Amino acid sequence: MDYNDWRGRHRLKLISKIKGGNGSHRILDEIAKTVIWNVSESINVHLPEPLCEKRLVILIIISSAVQHFQQRNAIRNSWCKTDLNNKYSWQCVFLLGQPEDSGNSFDMSKKLQKEKERYNDILQGSYTDTYRNLTLKVMHGLSWATHRCPAKFVLKTDDDCFVNTHLLYDLILHHQDVNNLYIGSVSRDAEKKKVIRNINNRWHVLETDYKHEYYPSYASGAGYLMSWDTIEKIVSISPYIKPIPIEDAYIGILAQAKDIIPSNSARFVLMSDGWTLCNYAYLVVIHQVDYHQQEKLTRQSVRATETCRGGRSQGEMYTWN
Repeated sequence: MDYNDWRGRHRLKLISKIKGGNGSHRILDEIAKTVIWNVSESINVHLPEPLCEKRLVILIIISSAVQHFQQRNAIRNSWCKTDLNNKYSWQCVFLLGQPEDSGNSFDMSKKLQKEKERYNDILQGSYTDTYRNLTLKVMHGLSWATHRCPAKFVLKTDDDCFVNTHLLYDLILHHQDVNNLYIGSVSRDAEKKKVIRNINNRWHVLETDYKHEYYPSYASGAGYLMSWDTIEKIVSISPYIKPIPIEDAYIGILAQAKDIIPSNSARFVLMSDGWTLCNYAYLVVIHQVDYHQQEKLTRQSVRATETCRGGRSQGEMYTWN
C-alpha cells in the first residue's frame, strides 16, 4: 500500500472547530470525529520485529531506504556503536518499507533478509519504500516505540545524518525534567512553512489533504528529539488527523493539536560543511553526511569532547542551546 492508495480508501469526516488561534499559525481547527486511519494498517504482523533493549533511555529511529545497505553499515560501524557511550541504555533501529517492484527486487529482498537476521535492528513495514510514504514509515516507528519498545527519549533521524551519540546523553540530562519535549532545527521562515500545491513538486500536498496555506512550526526531519510523553501524545492523536506525505510537517501538525511547541536548537544543523573541530563538541545532529564520512565524524566528535571543553579551544567553542 502506498500513500495514494491510502487516500483513495479513506474519507475524512469533520466536526466544527475545537480550538481557535491567530492566522495561519492557529491550532488545528478541525479533527476527525472518528478514527480515519491507523498506522497498524502499515504493519505486517508476519515480519519479525527488531530486538528491544530493556530500560532504554534513548531509542534512535533512523529512516532508511531498502537499497541503502552501505549507509546502514556505516552507521552501525560508527555512531551507533553502543560502546561510544555506556553511561545509559540506548539503541538504534532502522525504519524500512518494502522494495519497489523492479528487476532486482527479489535479490534485494534476499539481501535485506540476511541483514535483518544478522543485526536484528530493522523495523520493516508493509508499505512500499518511497519518499511519499515517509510519514507512514516514521509513524510506524513511533507507534512501535510506544507499544513495543518504550524509552525515555526518542531521537528520529535519517541515514544521511550524523548523530553525536557521544554527546547525546548530555543534551538529555539538560532536558530530563522537561515535559512535551520536541526539539530540533525549527525554521521561523514563513515561506519555508508554506504548503506546496504544485503536483510536479516532490513535496506537494493537495488541498484536500491539508487545507491551510502554511504548516505550523515543526522540527526538520533530519533530526528531532522527543520525550516519552510527547511521543505518546503524538501517536494517540494521529488516528484522528489525516496524514500528509511530508513527514516532519505532519509531526508538527500532530504536536500542535496537542499544544506541544517545537523548540529550536543550534545543535541540530542541516549542513555538514564548514565546521571546526570544536564545533563537534556541541553539535548533536548533522545533516547531509555521506556514508563514508560517518567514521571520520565519529572520531572528530570524540576528539572534540576531549580537547575543546574547559576553555581550551582558544575561542572556537560555542555555548549553543
